[in-house]
Amino acid sequence: MSNFNIMQDAMMQRINIMSLSNTLFITDTTKDEIWDVYMNSFPEGTNEMFRERRAYDCNCCKSFIRRYGSMVVILQDTYEMISIWDIAPGGYYDEVCKKMSEYVKSKPIRTLCAPDSVELGQKSTFNQDFTEEWFHYFGKIDSRHVVRKGVAGTVRSQAESGYKVLKRSFLEARGDAIDTVLELLPTIYRGEEFRSNVQKFGKLYNEWLDAPSSVDQDLYFWKNSQDHKEVCRFKNSSIGSLVFNLSDGMDIESAVGRYESMVAPQNYKRTKAVVTPSMIKKAQFEVQKLGLSDALSRRFAVAEDLTINNVLFANRETQVAMDPFGDLIAEAEAKSKANGRNRTAAKEIDINEFLQNILPKATDIELLVSNRLSKNFMSLVAPVHAGSGRLFPWDNNFSWAYKGDVTDSIKERVRAKGGQVDGAMNVRLGWWNYDDLDLHIDLPTDLTIYHSNRKDFLSGCKLDVDMNVPNKESREAVENVTWPMLSGIAEGKYTIKVNQYSRRENIDTGCAVELEFDGVTWSFETKQAMIGMTQVATFEYSKKKGVHNVSGMVRGSASQEMWGVQSETYVKVNMVLNSPNFWDGQTKGNRHLFFILESCKSPEGVRGFFNEFLRPELYDNRKVFELLGSKMMTQYSDDQLSGLGFSTSIKECVEVVVDGRKYLVSFK
Repeated sequence: MSNFNIMQDAMMQRINIMSLSNTLFITDTTKDEIWDVYMNSFPEGTNEMFRERRAYDCNCCKSFIRRYGSMVVILQDTYEMISIWDIAPGGYYDEVCKKMSEYVKSKPIRTLCAPDSVELGQKSTFNQDFTEEWFHYFGKIDSRHVVRKGVAGTVRSQAESGYKVLKRSFLEARGDAIDTVLELLPTIYRGEEFRSNVQKFGKLYNEWLDAPSSVDQDLYFWKNSQDHKEVCRFKNSSIGSLVFNLSDGMDIESAVGRYESMVAPQNYKRTKAVVTPSMIKKAQFEVQKLGLSDALSRRFAVAEDLTINNVLFANRETQVAMDPFGDLIAEAEAKSKANGRNRTAAKEIDINEFLQNILPKATDIELLVSNRLSKNFMSLVAPVHAGSGRLFPWDNNFSWAYKGDVTDSIKERVRAKGGQVDGAMNVRLGWWNYDDLDLHIDLPTDLTIYHSNRKDFLSGCKLDVDMNVPNKESREAVENVTWPMLSGIAEGKYTIKVNQYSRRENIDTGCAVELEFDGVTWSFETKQAMIGMTQVATFEYSKKKGVHNVSGMVRGSASQEMWGVQSETYVKVNMVLNSPNFWDGQTKGNRHLFFILESCKSPEGVRGFFNEFLRPELYDNRKVFELLGSKMMTQYSDDQLSGLGFSTSIKECVEVVVDGRKYLVSFK
């Protein structure tokens, strides 16, 4: 047997063994280059001549090498390439095979080898008179590797896409996100149906993470993208979107909301909170590690909790209650201010002048509690255990909560979301959970402004803020409809409605609606969950009377009892103080100024802390703390420090009387 016949037999056996693999690949060689490398790999003096031709470089052999010479398989365990040249036929062909193997395996995988026949090449041919038989490179493969003629391009394109998707999937996924989704499956819609999909993806992902550093990453992705095509499809599935949204840092509520918008019917309502056992354990561990277990218990703060450094102003009665205020602040005589406050025009000053020039000399302060300030009611919150660890970035354990567990007014929340709040007329909706509420306004022109019809081009009226659609964007959600120009407001009757489009939570339910026109605000508020489409109010508008005949809402100038004080009246101020994040010279975050009012009391417990207040070390556990905050409410107490609060970064004004002199103090 000639050397080439031995070479041919060894090649056929190698191809037969490689055919047992799931997938045949080709490396990134070119036809001309691989042929040149092959021809140059023969040692000098080995040119076998037979009737002016060599046994190994005929056209049949050349065609075989150009088409299949770079064919390889990838071993399952070691992710190494094996080529058709990894053979030892003997003689000088050993050197040829060694050089060809090194060359082929030095190239990356380009795509699949997708032959259209089980026979690779032609085993032998005859001369013209059939007197001599010529042998060529040849091999047979299993029929499962064969593709129909004309579809090889499609098959290769799909394979290349699978490789890219799997590679991108593993580089973008996070193991903790996979674990979180596995824990979430029992609580989300149709979650258990996808358990095997998540487990398969997670198993292969973990194998990739645990693979030795010596493993070629590209070979790993090529091999597994073809052996596990269902895993390649995972990223673009509904359950895969949940894994990758969590991996990308999306909060768990929003990620689950997006998933459910894909698989759940429109009226689906999830009843279970989106918190997993491992999330709770992780948060609990962090709390214990930081020594914060006692800090989670909260109560209303009282005057005795404070020191002189915390307070900018305290009246005489409060000074007596605060040790050491009684010793540090001189006694001051009470004065009668009724005549002065009623007859004197208010002097307009900004907050800096008030704090620097007016407040330090004040002995008695009263504040006009107007209805427009209803959302500014606040309470100061303290830890139950005085020596507990620090929950917040500032160097004390005090916090605060506004009425309705919000930090700023609906108007300012609209402004923060880019909505227009200074139009000729505005209607605003606000709520405090992840539900999707929609504001609907029926116009006199028989049009309705809502999410599917956002603008009336005749009047310029438009809905410019629409939140929690289609996912859970914020627990401080707002919608806003504005009429930019007075001339655009149509005369006639208007109806304000709120539609509960998607109910996602059973906590912090209800909503508030405001109508503002010409400096006057009418308001509606409920703690009850909205059901379907609910009419909130009606009103009429005419060019002569403006907004009138308002039904269902309270006018800003109408006196009402709020938190134990009567609105549209002057109420005694017991204290003025900065928010705790600005005590003792600190400047952590947004500064608020609190006016603690006499007899002002929150009628119910308030939230003990908010996620935006927490120390950075607790941020990764924010979802658990969000739920904890809603559960760790203060207990009602007659003794509390409550009043009106103002963010110094938000445009606002308040009327106060200081020692008989009236001032209109503007913030920002």
